[in-house]
Amino acid sequence: PLRHLLLVNLHHIISDAWSVSLMVKETVALYRAFTRGNSNPLAPLGLHYKDFAAWQNALLAGESARAHREYWHAQLAPPLEPLALPLDGMRPALPTFRGDRVCHSFEASATEMLRRFSRTHGGTVFSTLIALVKTLLYRYTGQPDIIVGSPVSNRSLEELEDQIGFYVNTVALRDRIKGEESFLDLFHRVKGTVTSALEHAVYPFDLLVEELVVPRDLSRTPIFDVMVVWQDASRQTLELEDVRISEFNVDWRVSKFSLSFEFVENGDGSVTLNLEYDRDLFRRERVERLAGHFSELLKHALENPAQAVGAIDFLPPREREQLLRQNPAPEIPTDQTVVSSFEEIAATRPESVAV
Repeated sequence: PLRHLLLVNLHHIISDAWSVSLMVKETVALYRAFTRGNSNPLAPLGLHYKDFAAWQNALLAGESARAHREYWHAQLAPPLEPLALPLDGMRPALPTFRGDRVCHSFEASATEMLRRFSRTHGGTVFSTLIALVKTLLYRYTGQPDIIVGSPVSNRSLEELEDQIGFYVNTVALRDRIKGEESFLDLFHRVKGTVTSALEHAVYPFDLLVEELVVPRDLSRTPIFDVMVVWQDASRQTLELEDVRISEFNVDWRVSKFSLSFEFVENGDGSVTLNLEYDRDLFRRERVERLAGHFSELLKHALENPAQAVGAIDFLPPREREQLLRQNPAPEIPTDQTVVSSFEEIAATRPESVAV
């Protein structure tokens, strides 16, 4: 049998993930029609990308853009503190974008818990995942001001659903987190942040970056270091009669951000987490451990959403046992003060690092 490799290489400036699914869908329709001797079944387009571009430029030049601009400038008002994630390597002066990926599949019970919590509390699975990611980042860094980025399709008009082009925009989701607040309270605030961001998602992120007066650091992406992506199961697959098709996966090993959480809803309803990371900053072992921490955090936070964010357990039992075994609780002398204990240790080990 003949074997062929179909490779389609598109610059992101003219295409997005939605567009790729459309291309596959239309390719299947054309193949089926032409192999059966039929004419082109695709309806003519009522508008083109240039029409959308003209509409967006007119919107940005008009009065209606003011509300969007004011929202984002207020939401991202300085200071914007970089996320101080624990790193395994020095951040290079210029990013190399050398990346890798760790995949983690959730148990069916965790996936069902995720959907049930979202339904019960009037939110989407995406909002719940954002709240969980922010909780984990808060526990990792101790920083109360957490910003993550997320792509949105930006196809709010029905006429754009069958358009091929780059419509996606990036929104920056900023929330201030308190360790003593409950996870449920944090979820409701994050839900509001996501809803408001989507209402103002038409304002281009690249334009916003140019307008904001914030320090620029060429070693990291502007505004945020962590991206969160939700991919649903509606991805179109290429299926043709009399042709057996299999995917030819190419591992590009690229990371555009320090860390990216990509949640993928599979055809069977399960959810997979793809953690894409910068290899200059993180070792694979750390990212694998992070995936396990997220899985534990999801379970404990959703089982008891009334507990404080700063108290939610995220260590797997094996890791907790290992930490306790390696670092047993020291015996504390009852006849000494903290100062006298410090002086004693300093006298016996003067060359050791104190802190």
